[in-house]
Amino acid sequence: MNGVPKRVAWKIDLVLAMAAMSLLPGCAADARGDKAGQRQAHAARCEADGADGRRFWFDPSPDDAQARDEDCAMLRFALNNFLYLAGNDGRGHPRFMSFAPWYDAIPQSGAAPRWRDGFKPLATRALRKTAREGQPGDGFVLLDARHRRVGYDVRVNRTFVDYLSTTGLYRADRLQAAADAFKADPATGGVWLPAGTRDTPGAISLKTAWRPFGEETPCPAQTMHCERDANGREWGLIGMHLVQKTPTLGEMTWATFEHVANAPDCAPGGAAPIAQRPRDPVHPGRTLAEWNLFDWTSYRAKGGDGSRCAVPDGAYRYTVAADGQTLQDQTCGMPSATPLCNVDPRRSVADSTTTSAASASEGTGNAAYERINVCRTTALAHCKGDGSPGDAAACLDESLRARFPERLDGKWRYYRLIGAEYMAGHAPGVGCFRYDDGVMLGTTPPRTRFPSTCNGVDTTPLHTRAGDTALANTAMETWMQAGTCLVQTPGATPLMGRDCFACHTPSTNPPGWPFGMGDMSFVFDRVPVPASEP
Repeated sequence: MNGVPKRVAWKIDLVLAMAAMSLLPGCAADARGDKAGQRQAHAARCEADGADGRRFWFDPSPDDAQARDEDCAMLRFALNNFLYLAGNDGRGHPRFMSFAPWYDAIPQSGAAPRWRDGFKPLATRALRKTAREGQPGDGFVLLDARHRRVGYDVRVNRTFVDYLSTTGLYRADRLQAAADAFKADPATGGVWLPAGTRDTPGAISLKTAWRPFGEETPCPAQTMHCERDANGREWGLIGMHLVQKTPTLGEMTWATFEHVANAPDCAPGGAAPIAQRPRDPVHPGRTLAEWNLFDWTSYRAKGGDGSRCAVPDGAYRYTVAADGQTLQDQTCGMPSATPLCNVDPRRSVADSTTTSAASASEGTGNAAYERINVCRTTALAHCKGDGSPGDAAACLDESLRARFPERLDGKWRYYRLIGAEYMAGHAPGVGCFRYDDGVMLGTTPPRTRFPSTCNGVDTTPLHTRAGDTALANTAMETWMQAGTCLVQTPGATPLMGRDCFACHTPSTNPPGWPFGMGDMSFVFDRVPVPASEP
């Protein structure tokens, strides 16, 4: 896809989101859940109710989901774990910074994984926008409001590291064997991460997005969590996916969180309207210094009316080959208005110059990409307590602000849970399961755009996606938000509204084909593949 390796083009490693429910909300959409409409009639206002981060929750309360609608229970679970992981480790750092960076979990030398106790600083090699830490689905470079490249970090907990060590799945031959076992019997074979118990954690994966700062514009430590990398450069946390597996949440549930100043809503009516500066949620009537990913001046200069920002929203189009299944000539229709936000960032699109995605992804510069204005296609909801789309997350956020834990630093008030996605009824902790994902296609027989098929084994469990079924983080799935359609190369699968489960599937892929994966995790794509023998 457009010069970007296939293995990059399919990724959406949103490491941090719901299943772990330890940190941010995260994947994006207007269709907030297959069950949302059914619940509105009996919805209750979602409250924090004990989600204070005092302790880490290994599994949702067995009574919680029954006492209230399950979306609220899942979001509360995610929020509590985010607050816990944001808490001080006793040495001045948030607990999540003690998780193992991916290069410790899967050393590129081929050595066994290693777990190091304590704080582990950000590393330049992980933040320089390498192919593995790029934007999912496209590998595009995201530049912040001051034209500086956003970086990404991926970490896992000790349970995940121990599993890699015990199974040997940090090695290409072991992952290949697991992929073969999955192909032979997806109901039992393959990679299946530990689910933990009521008293011990299951596998957790976090993906974080960081905005770079410099001496001329230091990181705003009062309103954002700031870290320095090994070279002393300052970075500010702007997004997190929390992915967690538990005895109940066998499907690796996603949740995502964002800094409140990331980007405004694309259209009016939501809780984050377009404005010169973002609102300060802690001090009503005040504003923060600037948006992280949106520049008011350039937006107005290009014709923005001050209330909405059009995006590439052309309809998805395709034809079906004679076999009735193969999609051909995939493209996007004309947008409803001239796009001003979430546009294609490649310079070649604007000025016909040659785009070098490879050089950009290797950290040699930003020359191939332009800074673009980012907006949120699914507006942040206002809390109404009526169970409408986004209402549970909005009310939970409002409830937390009213009773924010005193032991947590005030900067964490400036982060917000965006949403969570999971499987209704929840999937088994071991074995493939099927579900439909994406728009229905006119194939024979009809199928969805991103179905989970379990290699065609129709005896595996069938589930339905629930929660925020178009989840996206503006700092991590910028161009894959709902309502956006971009084409990288003619005939390629357009980037459009992919949620977490569209790319993270319950399967095991061999290393490097087209991306390594195990139990919905792209961490396995980092397994080094030995060079071919002459």
